[in-house]
Amino acid sequence: MRGWIVTLAVLASACGGRLLGVGVPSCGSGFENQNGSALFVQAQSVDTATRLPCVEDLPTGWSFSSFIVEREEAVFTLDSDRVGARFVTVSLEPECAPAGDEVPSDEPGTRLFVDVAIDDDTYAGTWHYLFEGGCVEYMFHAEGEDLSELPAAVADTLGLEPVTPYAEQVAGDAS
Repeated sequence: MRGWIVTLAVLASACGGRLLGVGVPSCGSGFENQNGSALFVQAQSVDTATRLPCVEDLPTGWSFSSFIVEREEAVFTLDSDRVGARFVTVSLEPECAPAGDEVPSDEPGTRLFVDVAIDDDTYAGTWHYLFEGGCVEYMFHAEGEDLSELPAAVADTLGLEPVTPYAEQVAGDAS
Protein backbone atom coordinates (compact mmCIF):
# COMPACT_ATOMS: atom_id res chain seq x y z
CA MET A 1 0.00 0.00 0.00
CA ARG A 2 2.82 2.43 0.79
CA GLY A 3 4.23 2.04 -2.74
CA TRP A 4 0.82 2.98 -4.16
CA ILE A 5 0.60 6.13 -2.03
CA VAL A 6 4.17 7.17 -2.93
CA THR A 7 3.52 6.56 -6.63
CA LEU A 8 0.29 8.57 -6.47
CA ALA A 9 2.04 11.39 -4.60
CA VAL A 10 4.88 11.53 -7.13
CA LEU A 11 2.46 11.52 -10.05
CA ALA A 12 0.26 14.16 -8.44
CA SER A 13 3.16 16.46 -7.56
CA ALA A 14 4.68 16.08 -11.03
CA CYS A 15 1.35 17.14 -12.53
CA GLY A 16 0.77 20.18 -10.32
CA GLY A 17 -1.36 18.30 -7.77
CA ARG A 18 -3.39 16.50 -10.42
CA LEU A 19 -3.43 12.84 -11.35
CA LEU A 20 -3.61 12.26 -15.10
CA GLY A 21 -3.74 9.23 -17.35
CA VAL A 22 -5.44 6.74 -15.03
CA GLY A 23 -7.91 5.62 -17.70
CA VAL A 24 -11.62 5.45 -18.34
CA PRO A 25 -13.83 5.06 -15.24
CA SER A 26 -15.77 2.12 -16.67
CA CYS A 27 -19.05 1.04 -15.10
CA GLY A 28 -18.85 -2.46 -13.66
CA SER A 29 -15.06 -2.65 -14.03
CA GLY A 30 -14.52 -3.20 -10.33
CA PHE A 31 -10.93 -3.55 -9.26
CA GLU A 32 -9.57 -5.34 -12.31
CA ASN A 33 -6.56 -3.01 -12.18
CA GLN A 34 -6.78 -2.60 -8.40
CA ASN A 35 -5.03 0.61 -7.41
CA GLY A 36 -4.75 1.79 -11.03
CA SER A 37 -8.50 1.72 -11.56
CA ALA A 38 -10.12 5.06 -12.37
CA LEU A 39 -13.02 4.17 -10.07
CA PHE A 40 -10.62 3.37 -7.24
CA VAL A 41 -8.83 6.71 -7.68
CA GLN A 42 -12.17 8.57 -7.68
CA ALA A 43 -13.18 6.77 -4.48
CA GLN A 44 -9.97 7.95 -2.83
CA SER A 45 -10.34 11.49 -4.16
CA VAL A 46 -13.85 12.00 -2.77
CA ASP A 47 -13.83 9.50 0.07
CA THR A 48 -17.27 10.54 1.35
CA ALA A 49 -19.05 9.68 -1.93
CA THR A 50 -21.41 6.70 -2.00
CA ARG A 51 -21.60 6.75 -5.82
CA LEU A 52 -18.93 7.15 -8.52
CA PRO A 53 -19.54 8.44 -12.05
CA CYS A 54 -18.67 5.94 -14.75
CA VAL A 55 -18.91 5.27 -18.49
CA GLU A 56 -20.89 2.44 -20.08
CA ASP A 57 -20.22 1.56 -23.71
CA LEU A 58 -19.68 4.71 -25.77
CA PRO A 59 -22.00 5.29 -28.75
CA THR A 60 -20.47 5.44 -32.22
CA GLY A 61 -18.71 8.78 -32.67
CA TRP A 62 -18.19 9.40 -28.94
CA SER A 63 -14.80 9.13 -27.25
CA PHE A 64 -13.26 9.51 -23.83
CA SER A 65 -11.30 12.77 -23.72
CA SER A 66 -9.70 13.38 -20.33
CA PHE A 67 -9.60 12.35 -16.68
CA ILE A 68 -8.18 14.59 -13.96
CA VAL A 69 -8.22 13.83 -10.24
CA GLU A 70 -7.47 16.32 -7.48
CA ARG A 71 -8.12 16.26 -3.77
CA GLU A 72 -11.92 16.17 -3.34
CA GLU A 73 -12.66 16.32 -7.08
CA ALA A 74 -12.52 13.97 -10.05
CA VAL A 75 -13.38 15.21 -13.55
CA PHE A 76 -13.65 13.51 -16.92
CA THR A 77 -14.86 14.67 -20.32
CA LEU A 78 -16.35 13.09 -23.42
CA ASP A 79 -16.04 14.14 -27.07
CA SER A 80 -18.45 13.56 -29.93
CA ASP A 81 -17.89 13.84 -33.65
CA ARG A 82 -21.49 15.11 -33.94
CA VAL A 83 -21.90 17.56 -31.05
CA GLY A 84 -18.35 18.68 -30.27
CA ALA A 85 -15.20 18.18 -28.27
CA ARG A 86 -15.71 17.97 -24.51
CA PHE A 87 -19.45 18.29 -25.00
CA VAL A 88 -19.98 16.93 -21.48
CA THR A 89 -17.80 17.38 -18.41
CA VAL A 90 -18.54 15.02 -15.51
CA SER A 91 -17.41 16.12 -12.02
CA LEU A 92 -17.51 14.24 -8.71
CA GLU A 93 -17.34 16.44 -5.61
CA PRO A 94 -18.21 16.07 -1.91
CA GLU A 95 -21.03 18.61 -2.28
CA CYS A 96 -22.55 21.08 -4.72
CA ALA A 97 -25.30 23.65 -5.07
CA PRO A 98 -27.68 22.24 -7.67
CA ALA A 99 -29.48 24.53 -10.08
CA GLY A 100 -32.71 23.99 -11.94
CA ASP A 101 -35.71 21.82 -11.28
CA GLU A 102 -35.78 18.51 -9.47
CA VAL A 103 -36.96 15.73 -11.79
CA PRO A 104 -37.31 11.96 -11.28
CA SER A 105 -33.83 10.46 -11.19
CA ASP A 106 -32.74 7.62 -13.44
CA GLU A 107 -30.12 6.61 -10.85
CA PRO A 108 -31.31 4.75 -7.70
CA GLY A 109 -30.60 6.51 -4.39
CA THR A 110 -30.07 9.93 -5.96
CA ARG A 111 -31.90 13.19 -6.51
CA LEU A 112 -31.58 14.79 -9.96
CA PHE A 113 -31.71 18.53 -10.72
CA VAL A 114 -31.76 19.68 -14.35
CA ASP A 115 -31.00 23.19 -15.60
CA VAL A 116 -30.61 23.23 -19.39
CA ALA A 117 -31.27 25.55 -22.29
CA ILE A 118 -32.16 23.97 -25.60
CA ASP A 119 -32.53 25.70 -28.93
CA ASP A 120 -32.33 24.52 -32.53
CA ASP A 121 -28.63 23.63 -32.45
CA THR A 122 -27.42 23.96 -28.83
CA TYR A 123 -27.91 21.91 -25.65
CA ALA A 124 -26.24 23.68 -22.72
CA GLY A 125 -26.57 23.49 -18.96
CA THR A 126 -26.19 21.08 -16.06
CA TRP A 127 -27.57 17.93 -14.48
CA HIS A 128 -26.77 17.46 -10.78
CA TYR A 129 -27.08 14.08 -9.09
CA LEU A 130 -27.12 14.43 -5.29
CA PHE A 131 -26.54 11.46 -3.00
CA GLU A 132 -25.17 10.69 0.44
CA GLY A 133 -21.60 12.00 0.66
CA GLY A 134 -21.35 13.60 -2.74
CA CYS A 135 -22.60 15.14 -5.92
CA VAL A 136 -22.01 14.46 -9.61
CA GLU A 137 -22.44 17.25 -12.11
CA TYR A 138 -22.82 16.79 -15.86
CA MET A 139 -22.01 20.11 -17.53
CA PHE A 140 -23.12 20.24 -21.16
CA HIS A 141 -22.18 22.35 -24.13
CA ALA A 142 -23.27 20.47 -27.24
CA GLU A 143 -23.80 21.96 -30.67
CA GLY A 144 -25.23 20.19 -33.68
CA GLU A 145 -28.37 19.27 -35.53
CA ASP A 146 -31.26 17.43 -33.88
CA LEU A 147 -30.13 17.26 -30.26
CA SER A 148 -33.45 15.81 -29.11
CA GLU A 149 -31.93 12.37 -28.45
CA LEU A 150 -28.83 13.63 -26.62
CA PRO A 151 -30.28 13.46 -23.07
CA ALA A 152 -31.32 9.81 -23.50
CA ALA A 153 -27.95 8.92 -25.06
CA VAL A 154 -26.11 10.54 -22.14
CA ALA A 155 -28.32 8.75 -19.59
CA ASP A 156 -27.58 5.42 -21.33
CA THR A 157 -23.83 6.12 -21.56
CA LEU A 158 -23.05 7.51 -18.12
CA GLY A 159 -23.88 5.87 -14.82
CA LEU A 160 -23.26 6.01 -11.09
CA GLU A 161 -21.52 3.01 -9.57
CA PRO A 162 -22.11 2.19 -5.85
CA VAL A 163 -18.96 2.74 -3.79
CA THR A 164 -19.35 -0.25 -1.45
CA PRO A 165 -16.94 -2.60 -3.28
CA TYR A 166 -14.36 0.18 -3.62
CA ALA A 167 -14.58 1.15 0.04
CA GLU A 168 -13.98 -2.48 1.00
CA GLN A 169 -10.90 -2.59 -1.24
CA VAL A 170 -9.53 0.67 0.23
CA ALA A 171 -10.08 -0.67 3.75
CA GLY A 172 -8.38 -3.95 2.83
CA ASP A 173 -5.36 -2.12 1.39
CA ALA A 174 -5.01 0.00 4.53
CA SER A 175 -4.58 -3.02 6.78
